[in-house]
Amino acid sequence: TLLGFIGLLLFAIFKMSWVEELSVDLFGEASAIQEIGEQVHMVLFLVMIVFLLQAVFMGKFGESIQNKWNLWEAKPLLSEKDAGNGYKEFRTAFYQATKEHATFRDMIFINYNQKHNMLVHTATRLKFIQEANLKASDFDFARYLSVALGVTLG
Repeated sequence: TLLGFIGLLLFAIFKMSWVEELSVDLFGEASAIQEIGEQVHMVLFLVMIVFLLQAVFMGKFGESIQNKWNLWEAKPLLSEKDAGNGYKEFRTAFYQATKEHATFRDMIFINYNQKHNMLVHTATRLKFIQEANLKASDFDFARYLSVALGVTLG
């Protein structure tokens, strides 16, 4: 909105007659300042496009991470497949999580396996529920994180 207002103000200023007189005095031709104004106007438009693309990217990123949180909330941490292979994948994920001090930022930018991400999410959820004295069965951690993400992204 601010960039649009600045662009409109510059457009109005560059259409005034005294700008042509100033252009003749400074540059020797009537349209020199208007051409500079058009370039400034195009740069402002490009900046607005970059801001819009950034907002779309942030929205898509937020939607993607929310889908992951919802999946991790609904899916059990251990499955029959895990029991069948002696919880090998779970033990590896636990070792990674305790050794590397993973954070949600790490889960987003570092390519951990799905079991590792679920383990960190579940541990964070349980610690949050414990600290807030909530009932684990009544609390939707994914929804809470989604609201917090919405507040953060603005």
